[in-house]
Amino acid sequence: MIEHPPWRFAFRCWIALGLAALSTAASAQDPWPERQRTPNRTARADWVGPQVPVVVWKTRVDPEEFETQYRANPLLDAEGRLFVVTWRHVTALDSAGGAILWQFAAPDWVPWSPSLWRGHLLFGCVDQNFYCLDSATGTELWRVPDESFPGGQVVDSAGVVYYRSGHQNIGRRFYARRVVDGSLVWAIDTPVTEREAPSLSEDESTFFIGRPEWAQWVSRRTSDGSFVWAFQMQRDTYGSSPVENGRVYVGSPDRHDYCIDASTGQLVWRFSGEFITSNTLALADDGTVYTFHGFGRTKTFFALNPDGTEKWRIYLDSDYWVDQPPIVAGDGTIYVATRASVLRLGRVYAINPDGTILWQYDFPHYTSASPTLGPDGTLYVLCRDRNVYAFRDWERAAPTGLTVLRGLTLSGGLADLTESDDSRLVVRPCFFLTTQ
Repeated sequence: MIEHPPWRFAFRCWIALGLAALSTAASAQDPWPERQRTPNRTARADWVGPQVPVVVWKTRVDPEEFETQYRANPLLDAEGRLFVVTWRHVTALDSAGGAILWQFAAPDWVPWSPSLWRGHLLFGCVDQNFYCLDSATGTELWRVPDESFPGGQVVDSAGVVYYRSGHQNIGRRFYARRVVDGSLVWAIDTPVTEREAPSLSEDESTFFIGRPEWAQWVSRRTSDGSFVWAFQMQRDTYGSSPVENGRVYVGSPDRHDYCIDASTGQLVWRFSGEFITSNTLALADDGTVYTFHGFGRTKTFFALNPDGTEKWRIYLDSDYWVDQPPIVAGDGTIYVATRASVLRLGRVYAINPDGTILWQYDFPHYTSASPTLGPDGTLYVLCRDRNVYAFRDWERAAPTGLTVLRGLTLSGGLADLTESDDSRLVVRPCFFLTTQ
């Protein structure tokens, strides 16, 4: 019998533990891996967000000095990394404290939200390449060239990424590739450019995407990209459509929200409202559909019953517009990011499930991208002032030396916790603030 030295056994144990740790990290579920959180774009989380907006950190993530609008919502992985896209920079931050972990400078504009899958971060760039980065380090793993503008993607559970390519009449294609190495599964030509990010069906057998030039919403098979059906609307429509319980939900500038049978493409119901800016829908776990309509000075946020009838409506400030879908927390709170074009300001609303305003927070510039909600209840908001903001409730903020300005009582007001004022709690006069 051959005797091995003790160190060999210890070494083997160390290797086994290391491989187990890597396997666990790779298989851990990322809490926010996609635009609108899930591949079927419900924009819904299981956890509860901040009931009072306390800014616990903010970090500048865009080194560029010129202004641009950000529309890509932040992503969050299982290791606590937050991923933000601003113009041509992709930045990873520590979600707990806001420290920058790495930054990748793309050659050109990255206009779409990225996607996460098991340590891979995927996105398209206007430099006519589709990229995959190591989410831990920012190292480029692979890229594939394209003759047009690739991007607007979704990843299935098996690690296949589906993305569109094309701009107007140039390079109208759709691709499916393996995330691990970028190898091609299939590619098809499309008769017209199909825009934005597709949504997956719940069984991942089909995906859904818009054809703005033809005012259509279409379904294709994930197995080979073959056409299933097209639903005709009256106006061009962008964005991504939530999919749940065999139904696809689409908002259109033709002043309607549509509910479509995911299998047949037949109309289930439609809701007639005011002008819709873009496809800004989200779904609550009870089937409630949230949607924004706006025209002129009227900015309306609707809640619809599962049958398409109106549940309630509230009127937002007339200066503020909603570009991207809201998100829904586990307690039913709805978080909506808005922008005021003339004032060049931003505002995030927290709305109760009954339509009352829980709180609102004003930003120094546009907040066009959808917020992101972490499992610890932190809300992340990207602002056009080049910063990403993190909000937590009082008990989760864990600040030191909190003080309240004398003579003021907080009752539903707003508060900031920032380094610039030595980590004091500063209560600013606003809607329900009273004096003693």
